[in-house]
Amino acid sequence: MLRERWACCLLRKLRRGTVIRDRRGLWRAGRLVTIAPLHAGATQWVKHRIRHAKIEISTLLTGLVSWPRLRAAGHAAAGNSLLGALLCAWPGASTWAEPAVTLYGIMDVAIGYASNGDGKSGVDVRSGQASSSRLGLRGSEPLGDNLELQFNLEADIDIDTSAGDLAWNRQNWVALGGSFGTITLGRQYRPEASVVLQMDPYNGSSVASPPNTYSNLVYRISNALVYETPRIAGWKALAMVVPGGQSNRPGEVRDDRGFGLMYRSGPLQLGYGWDRRVNAKASDDRVWQSVGGTYDFGAAKLYAAYRSRKENAAELDERSYWIGASAPLGAFTLRGVVGAVDDRSAAHQGTTALGLGIEYRLTKRTDLYSRYAKLRNRNGAEFDLGNDTQGSAPQSLALGLRLRF
Repeated sequence: MLRERWACCLLRKLRRGTVIRDRRGLWRAGRLVTIAPLHAGATQWVKHRIRHAKIEISTLLTGLVSWPRLRAAGHAAAGNSLLGALLCAWPGASTWAEPAVTLYGIMDVAIGYASNGDGKSGVDVRSGQASSSRLGLRGSEPLGDNLELQFNLEADIDIDTSAGDLAWNRQNWVALGGSFGTITLGRQYRPEASVVLQMDPYNGSSVASPPNTYSNLVYRISNALVYETPRIAGWKALAMVVPGGQSNRPGEVRDDRGFGLMYRSGPLQLGYGWDRRVNAKASDDRVWQSVGGTYDFGAAKLYAAYRSRKENAAELDERSYWIGASAPLGAFTLRGVVGAVDDRSAAHQGTTALGLGIEYRLTKRTDLYSRYAKLRNRNGAEFDLGNDTQGSAPQSLALGLRLRF
């Protein structure tokens, strides 16, 4: 595409007679020659040479030698046309474009109240009570032949304490995309997580989010290879393998695979996700599955999900499910979700949950928000809201400010 734009520009100049030429070639080094428009045959020759990148090294060097002499003799336009045309016609010129890189992030901080239902409570300032605070870099670079290189680096930020060094621990991957789909290598979201997050009114963030609290979703995986198909007739699939284990220690995880299938048609979205993780000694076999969907009515959007967790080392056999809704009302957005965990083990521990949220948009990128969540644990269950609220009836209220950039 870049080469074709340069070629069109060059041909316009050729037709106006602003490029140096003589009878023996398009450009000649060492002396000035007649300036005249090229005839149709020469124009076609230039098209052919530029399109197929057949200008050779000697021609390029000749042009570079001629360029300063042309400028010194007062033919700056001709010299610039010559240099630009040679550079654009040189093989691989289309890959000289600078990659598009975007700096982005979220700054989210709130003052919150939390209690565990057993007499313990407190107020503090916390980061990421509506969305996890983060800083990231993402970019892409066209490679030609409908191929594109993509990358993403994303780090957690603790606004309240600024604890620890900046670590790119959220996402850290490089991908190759094309008409065949996308292949991604590095630390990234599991296919099951990619499915589940679409079914949550809070997108996996805040104390009111089921995947972020009582459903205990494992969001990301290191050292992963994920293949994502192009969307065909509304369907898209993801497949994940983790070769060599996690944390750069081969054998730590003997088997870690995942799969996701998503469908989208107009206001309807459906999804299914599956993930299995087995440790090196096969003593811990974890299987997670999710199914659900959303439907956008315009005035409101509905969410529903069902998720199972089986982990033999921890003797877990749980089913979590929730239904929720979100509704825009002018500058406000209202959100709500109710859910529960059904424990199939002998202990019959579980919980019921309520999560409410409201946001007020100050600008396109900034909003004020409030989040409220409450759990009722059964039979000594220790489900919490992710903010040190273990007890029989944890609850949390947060009032905060969020800036996206």
